[in-house]
Amino acid sequence: MARKLSKKKISGWLLLFAVIIFFRCGGYEKTKGTVKSLSHNIHSSLPTPSSSLPDIPIDASLAQRLDSFVVNNVPAGTLGIYVWDETAGKEVYAHNPDRLMAPASNMKMLTCLAALRRFGPNGCYESSAYINGEMKADTLIGDIALKFTSDPYMNNEKLAHLVDAFRQRGIHRVKGRVVLDLKILEPMQHEEHWIVGDLRRSHLGMLYKGEQRMRNEVKYALRTHGVNFSDDQIVVASVPKGSKRIAQVRTPMRNSIFRALQNSSNEHAECLNYALSDLFRDGPDLRKSGARYLRNFVATELGSDPDAVCRIHDGSGLCIHDRLSPRFLVRMLHYAYSHEYIYKMFRAYLPISGQTGTLHDRMYKPLVRGRIQAKTGTLTREGGITSLSGYVTGANGHQLLFGIIQNECPVADARLWQNKFCEQFVK
Repeated sequence: MARKLSKKKISGWLLLFAVIIFFRCGGYEKTKGTVKSLSHNIHSSLPTPSSSLPDIPIDASLAQRLDSFVVNNVPAGTLGIYVWDETAGKEVYAHNPDRLMAPASNMKMLTCLAALRRFGPNGCYESSAYINGEMKADTLIGDIALKFTSDPYMNNEKLAHLVDAFRQRGIHRVKGRVVLDLKILEPMQHEEHWIVGDLRRSHLGMLYKGEQRMRNEVKYALRTHGVNFSDDQIVVASVPKGSKRIAQVRTPMRNSIFRALQNSSNEHAECLNYALSDLFRDGPDLRKSGARYLRNFVATELGSDPDAVCRIHDGSGLCIHDRLSPRFLVRMLHYAYSHEYIYKMFRAYLPISGQTGTLHDRMYKPLVRGRIQAKTGTLTREGGITSLSGYVTGANGHQLLFGIIQNECPVADARLWQNKFCEQFVK
């Protein structure tokens, strides 16, 4: 008959087994090295090739060309570079890769990335019309409501479509309230470190003109469509509970994403930032709320410590205190590459060298024309801030991701330097 083991003996055997495994795996030093390696991977936020996959070499000659070019063509100011081989899953070249630098409009990539992840490729700005009450003849005993979000394309035609829904319901008089549910109460303002001309509100729809403008537009539209009420019936409040939606207009967010990436529109990048603000909204400052969302996105989706890789003050990169690192630019490109719908939209919208968008007049030589696809960034302040990050297929057919930031360097000089640097990818 088998002897029964006491709980004490079982615990002793388990402890002995754990100690044997610990030392068979290399003991403390090996374990410490593993933890250090994991910490580095988290900090770099880029994948390492799996040991089960074949070891794919990088293009060693490219690494040498890039290093030689940087050594022999030292630009003015501060320079940061990171190049990653997505095909091999390895670093190709790094120069000050983790230095936090002003990214200018490369900040827009983060805003677009977050918007695509949160709202999806078919995300839309939405505005709606509601009723809450009962009809008596041609009079609504109750409230009508219009809810607006942050659509930069809201205009008189779209507003007319919404208010016409009340006319179609036979509403000619309202006995309750005319409720305006407005996300944006104040006209979009310059951030304190922007300069005049950075933001052109004339490029945005009526929602960005503020509450009083919307009151006037709604009053005119409703009365034009035969809906009567007094001015004191208009209130700014949330749509009443139990209201029924009777009409809606939707504008694809991809319109703003296209303009932010392709044409580097500051206005549309900020509109996307406003759209992201809801989960972290604290008061009327939608820009700050959107920035908090972006920090959270960096931590939860990009797997990086926001304090280590960024400083975020807006969604467009206009603030001179915004900061990103070259490695983090590549991290964003890798994240897009890893999500098919985001990658397809990035490749559809990012400027192409010598052909489209903000790269149409850069890198137009036959060697590089049409071969570099990247987001540009330019600010003439602080001695010159210039950035460039994107995708290129190397001479060996590998997909390369790169990020370049230059600070305290005249913009014209930095652009010329970046153009020549990119030629090294395809030589």
